[in-house]
This record gives sequence, C-alpha cells and structure tokens, in this order.
Amino acid sequence: MSNIKYTVLIVSFMLSARGDLVSYELLDEIDKETAQSVLNSFIPTAPEVLYNLEMYRLTYETIDQFGNEAIASGAIVIPTDQLETLPLLSFHHGTQVKRSSTYSLDNSSFDLLTAWLGGTGYISVFPDLLGLGVSEILHPYQINTPSATAVVDILIASKEFCLLHDIYYNDQLFLTGYSEGGYVTAAAQKMIEEEYSDVFNISGSTLCAGAYDMSGTMFDLMVSYQEYGAPYYLPYVVLAYQDTYNLVDNLEEYLLPEYVDTLQTLFNGEYGSGEIDAIMPSVPIEIFHPEVVQEVIEDYDHPLRQRLRENDLYDWAPQSPTRIIHSYGDELVPYENSEIAYNHFIQNGSPNVELSLVEFGSHQDAAPQILMGAFFWFELLKDTESFLEGDLNIDFDVNINDIIILINIITEESQPNYAQSILADFNNDSMIDILDAILIVNYILIN
Repeated sequence: MSNIKYTVLIVSFMLSARGDLVSYELLDEIDKETAQSVLNSFIPTAPEVLYNLEMYRLTYETIDQFGNEAIASGAIVIPTDQLETLPLLSFHHGTQVKRSSTYSLDNSSFDLLTAWLGGTGYISVFPDLLGLGVSEILHPYQINTPSATAVVDILIASKEFCLLHDIYYNDQLFLTGYSEGGYVTAAAQKMIEEEYSDVFNISGSTLCAGAYDMSGTMFDLMVSYQEYGAPYYLPYVVLAYQDTYNLVDNLEEYLLPEYVDTLQTLFNGEYGSGEIDAIMPSVPIEIFHPEVVQEVIEDYDHPLRQRLRENDLYDWAPQSPTRIIHSYGDELVPYENSEIAYNHFIQNGSPNVELSLVEFGSHQDAAPQILMGAFFWFELLKDTESFLEGDLNIDFDVNINDIIILINIITEESQPNYAQSILADFNNDSMIDILDAILIVNYILIN
C-alpha cells in the first residue's frame, strides 16, 4: 500500500459557486485482495471485492446555516480500473462532536465500510458535514437545511472530481446513513427531490434510525426526567439551535451556571462525546433551570419548540424508492420516529416507501445489521453498463471520434487511461497498433 500523499488545488481563494471543488488529496489506497481481507476479517460471508480503491479528501464550496459562503470537506472512495459505469452512493455518519472524527481527517484509511462500499462498485461519498472536518463553525446538529446543503454540494463536487479523473458514473444515486446520518439522509433526499431532481436521480434511499420527530418523540423523551444513554445529545441540540436561531440572549437563561461555560468549551470541536458525557448528569434535562423546563413544556409556541417543529422531517412525500429501518430496542432514538415518518409519508402520497421495524437490539448494536440490510437492498436496485470495445471516449457509441483518439494513442500523442488501454486493444493481443484501428474501422462500417 502506497503512502504517497499529494494535494491539487482546483480554484483560487475566491468562492464562485456552491458545489465547486476547491481541492483534493489522496489519503489512502488499497488493492482488492487487501480490501477483501478487511471484509473477511469482520464478516465470513462478505461480498466479493471487485476493485482496487483510492480514498481522497475533498474540500468544496457550500453555504452555512446563515447563508454565508463556506468551505466544507468529506471523503470519496473511488473504485479504480473500472470497465463499466458505476453509481454514486452518499453515506452519512452518526453523531460526531470532535471535528477530526471523520473519514476525511482522523479516519483517513480504509475500514470495513469504505472497503465494502467502494469494493463492491459504488463511487462512495462520505460528507463530513458543516462544523466537522475542515469546517470550524459549530456543527448545525439536527437542523434540516444545512444538513442537506452540505450533502448536495459535496455530491456536485464529487461529480467534478470524477470528470477530472476519468471515473465514469451513471445516473444512479443511493443515499443512506444511521442515527444523525438517517436524519441527514432524509434532509438530503427531500432537498434533492424538491430542488435538484434535474441533477440527481435517487435510485434508493434508506433512512436508518433517525430522529425525524424532533418536536414530538425526541422532545418528550428529553423532558421526561429519565436517565439517557447519551446525555450529550441534548446540549448538542440546544447549543446548535441557539447558535443558528439565537433563541436567548445568553445561555445562562437556559442552563444552570455550572454548565454554561463548560459545555460551550467542550463543544468547540476538540473534544469527544465521552468527555462531554463525563460532566453531564445521567438525566440530561437536569442541566436546565427547572422553571425553564416547565415553561417549555407548558408553552407549545415556545421559540425552542417552534424551531424543533421547523426541523421535523416527516411531513413531506418522498418520491424515490425509500426504506425506513429502525430497531424496536433503540433506546437513544426511539423507533416511533420512523413509525411517525412512515405514516406521514403514506398519508402524503409517497408512491414507494416501506417501513421495517426489526428486533436488532439497542441503538449501537442494531447499526451493523441495519446498514447491511440497506446495502443488500441497494444491490437489488444497482445498475451498471459495461463499456463497448473500441469506445475510447466512453459515449457508448463506436465511431470516427474513437478512431481519432486511437490514432493519437498509437502515435503516442496522448496516453490512454486504464479503460482506453483495454478498449483500444480490439484484437486482444496486448498491443495497441494499426491492426486495432483497422478492426475498429471495419466494425464501424459493418454496424
């Protein structure tokens, strides 16, 4: 495995348009045999790895939750040496607090997920999202629009990257994610279907264990004065909503004094969830002034509750094939989130939505099995088109334009990429020469 790292800048300091690719950097590469061993070490019946892989960090232009121009980052895994078109797949991670805990930074080498998705033939995109990776703002946690724009824009940048590297994608796009990633998947799907259907065709979307009912199921859980397995979720939401919506003049109006400064420091992107949970009570609502909690419970139109309703993600109608998957035993994000979303989707006229409530255990334990279910469903929907011999410009037609490219290769005026080096050898004699040109001309004349 090579340790070569390099960076290429695409544009200068001036921002011009959302989704423009700013830079890319090779993070890791792995051959298909090694990738297969990674999969086999986790899953004895793992699928076959078909491609050598490269992982890159991408930085790209987007907008933040305030509408300001911003730079965000993510990773892309490229199956190399392809001889067919491949679909795009965007995977959205679960809740992260530490800015570097993303595939483009801390996890910048291949693991089970990246080797699996890339190795089985998906051009796989892993958005860091705003406030994580290279983005230094506070992550807009569980907020609809900035979650979606970060995904849409990295997908646009990924297409630009593929064009630069002779990576051939088709018109299929798959979306998936777990926990916060389930919420982000719903947000991205909604935005793509409503605003970018001319750019992307969603062939399948799996919404996995997401908190789509922020104002109901999640609100009721948090104000129930019950112990909660991930206490940091609550201040993450509150700080993100305060940062985005300026709900109060000072957080001291919400939080007890001993938590105000400490939590703001711990959510500066340099600390992990464990460090935050270490200072949190096991009943997370106890960080609030009790009278404030009572006020919020009693006032349906409280500003916080209004903003939670604005960021619910169930009152719309998915048009793409959609599967909602959730475990009955999920103690952190109750399955009612998915049940409520599904019922609204059906009532709103969604044509192809299914709900799978499964007995896979807790939030953490259920994740691998749910995501494997999402993958195997995508495999049923996946479509590829093999390249034609002699089609050197990959337009699925062999004509005079391909002859011109071939002559340039033969005369060494241009170097073939991997696909061209295979497709140009029309007589399969491991040489690219005038005989191949003659055979391709004959093929064109006959057909």
